[in-house]
Amino acid sequence: MEEKLKKLKTSLNNSIYKDKEFDQTMQDKTIHKMQSENNKSRKLIPIFASTAAVILVFILFISLNPFPLNDNMNNATDKTDISEIINANYLLVTNMEDMPSLLLLNVNNNEKQITYSFIPYSVNNKDQIYHPVTSKKFSALFGIEITQTFELNMKSIGAFVENNNPLAIHNPFQFEYNGQMYNEGEIKLDNSEEVIDYMTMRYQDPEGDYGRDKRILSVYLALFQQEAFLKNVLKINNRTDVVKALVTGMNIKEVNISFDPQPVDDVYGEKLSENGYEMLRENFKINSN
Repeated sequence: MEEKLKKLKTSLNNSIYKDKEFDQTMQDKTIHKMQSENNKSRKLIPIFASTAAVILVFILFISLNPFPLNDNMNNATDKTDISEIINANYLLVTNMEDMPSLLLLNVNNNEKQITYSFIPYSVNNKDQIYHPVTSKKFSALFGIEITQTFELNMKSIGAFVENNNPLAIHNPFQFEYNGQMYNEGEIKLDNSEEVIDYMTMRYQDPEGDYGRDKRILSVYLALFQQEAFLKNVLKINNRTDVVKALVTGMNIKEVNISFDPQPVDDVYGEKLSENGYEMLRENFKINSN
């Protein structure tokens, strides 16, 4: 301690305190201050040691934990896993330049069946036009719970086919569109333009919009067989029983609902009969185990 005091006195002599008297009182205060600083350092040592020990234990816990932190976070934020539902309603909205297509699908794992119905893009309900029909409006209009809605465009579907596996499709009749011939019977679609043209053509179809919607359905049914489409395009990551059934293929059943064109103030809309509402609610009811 005396050695430290001598060094301190020498430092003071080289400063503005050169002529100051370093008496016994100042020495006592200085010694007390130095001892206090030493005591603080000693008190902090066990605190730092305890903190380091806690951090080390935490790191070891993470490295040995069989359930990684990231996986737990993903499971907590993903809400699409509906384990108790044995069937699900999916609304597929295919956006096109002239007129979107709405396809309602019910996938029933217990009965191994897909039930579908085509819905107009513009609906007249009690002389009020709903255009376009979104998933929220859909539930309110038809009294049907929608499990999940998918909004797709032609370019994303065409690009997926071109970059993945070609689609084997049964074409109901021969037609030519945008310079491409589509023969009747089994055909193969393997590039983006072919897929887009096949799904959008409707004026040459003897069944008009209904015929076009059926061709759109045939493309989706082929795409559902590819897990990459569900994961990368539809963004379905959880493999529930319903999704597994969708991939493996099922029986197909159409609920043919009749909509009658009934515009309001020159705004186009299609109206469904009361019997049609009952048919939709009966065939697209979601049941649980």
